[in-house]
Amino acid sequence: MLRSLTKDQLHELWEALRKNDVRGLQKFEEFLGKVSGEIRRAKMDSEQLESALRRYESHTIINLMTCLIIHGKRVSVRVNKKNSYVLARR
Repeated sequence: MLRSLTKDQLHELWEALRKNDVRGLQKFEEFLGKVSGEIRRAKMDSEQLESALRRYESHTIINLMTCLIIHGKRVSVRVNKKNSYVLARR
């Protein structure tokens, strides 16, 4: 995890950069590298979570549709049996 800079440390870094201090510039580049790495990792984590959610949603929808189809067939079978029974009694 990225170590955050205090306000004073950030101010010192800014002052060093303003004075064209090479060490300050190197520290700032290091800091930016760490920040961009954290952003890349966060983006990858977010994309992985979104992908997992899409897979879960697809799986849930397929299960729901299967249940509805099965239930629909059961209802249809019951209705057909009842209709057959009613017609047979006539």
